[in-house]
Amino acid sequence: MRLQGPVHIRSRFCACPNCALPVFEFKKCLVRSIVGPYMQTAQCRKLAVHPATTTRSASLAEFNATLKQGDARAVKVADDQRGIEGPFWVVLLRSEMYENEVDVEYPGEKINAGFHVVRVQWFEFAGNVDVGTRDEPNQVRHYRLLRGERLLSTTVLMRLEPVKWLSTRESKKKAYCLPQEEERRIEDSLYL
Repeated sequence: MRLQGPVHIRSRFCACPNCALPVFEFKKCLVRSIVGPYMQTAQCRKLAVHPATTTRSASLAEFNATLKQGDARAVKVADDQRGIEGPFWVVLLRSEMYENEVDVEYPGEKINAGFHVVRVQWFEFAGNVDVGTRDEPNQVRHYRLLRGERLLSTTVLMRLEPVKWLSTRESKKKAYCLPQEEERRIEDSLYL
């Protein structure tokens, strides 16, 4: 269902005990400093939905061809794994895409032989940082690169262009700051 007209929205998803199902008491949010004001009214435009021109497997093959080592990519989070990071996570690709030759098991996860996979390193959400000026504050999401590599199926990667970080000049020498426009681009694509 596509919404059009004024709706009440939050700037980010929150899963604290007060905001999550079934409570929905946004005024008592425990992590308001991260997710932003508890409610805003916004005018939503109707999104145009174009019919698919390729099959899902064909579009996955085309997407896999665009994956390059060193790119940062967004991953949609399962509903039961959402936390303060919100509806997407970010990974750094540490290899080119290849076909998995044997079954691989991680705690709670199995990747079968024949799946297309990449080696990744996860980013951890480190909180919001201010990269604006005193007159124009600008809060952006800051990430830290975690140690260790994992194997990840390419089917869980969001089929978007690579994540674009703020330049180090804009983010005051802090690496891995996600601009608000980039965050909106990723979040908008979650629901298409």
